[in-house]
Amino acid sequence: MIELKKWSDVSHEALEDLYENVDQSRCLVQLMVPLPKEQTEKYINAIQTGIVDDKPFLCFAITLDDKIIGKTELSRYPNNAAEIDIVLKKEYTGKGYGAEAIQQLYTYVQKTSWCNAIYAYVSTENIPAGKLFARAGYALGRPFQADVMVPVDGNYRMETKKGYEFIIDVEKTFM
Repeated sequence: MIELKKWSDVSHEALEDLYENVDQSRCLVQLMVPLPKEQTEKYINAIQTGIVDDKPFLCFAITLDDKIIGKTELSRYPNNAAEIDIVLKKEYTGKGYGAEAIQQLYTYVQKTSWCNAIYAYVSTENIPAGKLFARAGYALGRPFQADVMVPVDGNYRMETKKGYEFIIDVEKTFM
C-alpha cells in the first residue's frame, strides 16, 4: 500500500531522481533533465512553503515502503478549485498506485476542505491517464489545446498539445 507524505525534506537530488525515472512523454509539461537549478529551487520553496505565485500549493511524495515512487500536487485557483498533477516512476506505473494516490489525495482534500473541485488536464496521447481519472470518478470536461515547451537536445521547442479536461466536485462521494 502506498502512502502520501508531506514532502518536507524534498531536495534537488530527490527531484532529479524522480524525473530521471519518469516517462515524461506522458507528461503535459516536460522538464529538462538534469533539472535547471534556479527553477528547481523555486519549486522546492513552493513545496516547503505551500505557496506558488501567491497561490496555495500542496505537494505530497508518493511512497511505497518509505521509498519515493512519485509525487502528486494541487495548485489552487482563485475560485477555490485546484489543478492536480501526478507523476510516478516508470517501474511503478500500471500497478494501481496512481489510482490509490488520487483517492488518498481526494480524501485529504475532502477532510480539510482544501478546494471545492479538482481539474486534471490530460494529453490525448496519454490514454492511461485519461482512463485513470475516469475510473476515479472525474467527469470528462472540455477539450483543450495548449502550447507547451518540450525539451529537445538541451534546448526547448514549442509544441501544441491537445487533450481533455477532467473534473471532480469535492462535495461528491469518491467513486
